[in-house]
Amino acid sequence: MSLHEDVRKAVTGHTSELYFLLEFVRDVDKYITAQGEERMSDFVHSVPHNLIDEVKQFLSDFFEGGDEAGRVLKELVKEPPSKRGKERIVFEREYSSEIGEYIWRFVLAMLMRVRYPEFLYSTALTHSIAVFESFLRDFLIAIFSNRPDTLKSESSATYEDILSFGSMKELIRHLATTRAEKVIKENIDKVADKLREDFNFDVSRFKQFNILREASYRRNVVVHNGGITDKDYCNKIPDVRIGVTLSTDFQYIETLTIVIGQFIERLDKHFARRMHYMRHPKQNSILHPPPR
Repeated sequence: MSLHEDVRKAVTGHTSELYFLLEFVRDVDKYITAQGEERMSDFVHSVPHNLIDEVKQFLSDFFEGGDEAGRVLKELVKEPPSKRGKERIVFEREYSSEIGEYIWRFVLAMLMRVRYPEFLYSTALTHSIAVFESFLRDFLIAIFSNRPDTLKSESSATYEDILSFGSMKELIRHLATTRAEKVIKENIDKVADKLREDFNFDVSRFKQFNILREASYRRNVVVHNGGITDKDYCNKIPDVRIGVTLSTDFQYIETLTIVIGQFIERLDKHFARRMHYMRHPKQNSILHPPPR
């Protein structure tokens, strides 16, 4: 394939994946919300009439209970009341063990409303960055493979390497892949430096780059530190303290995917001018989504 066909394949394929990822998150987010409301409704209707007042009082005390409420919540999560015998739950007043089963249902419904979105958004974040890195890999392979002169500065091969390939095209593809993977294995700041040094692509002119940059480092925190800011993240992102749990929501994911789409568009336009290949209109599915 020609350079413009290889680039088109990379842009179309990866922006399409981002588009469907965003639609997936949108749909699952709605489902989680609806399921949360349904579970809470089921909880309300499951409480026997003779226990309603006591359950309401418990919940009132629970949400005003501070540290004590946290202690009870941890105990309930660790082991449901139905498996702990007749033990009573005590704040300032005592409650009958009969309400334990219904309180557990409430706690479980509450936890699902919190944890499910956390799992969804964390997964969406890590996958969004993975798609971006995969795009950049394929895009650079297309450039290096179709414009071998861009490989001259750093790529080299032994006679054994050269003789192991059946054609010059296969060798160039191997060198292009090796070079592209070497670029993307670095952190995003070094990737940006490499794009500027080798191709005069200045990310500072892309005002939303800070969003993509933060998301890249956030991904590392989510994967390696449970979403809690560490020294490395705080060294890269200003005005953030160590030990803070990062919160990600649908708006964050939506903004991130749009910014990735905009970055891809800007990169494609820059290289099209520099490498003189034809761009296809509306090939970026994030910026030109199909009708819903």
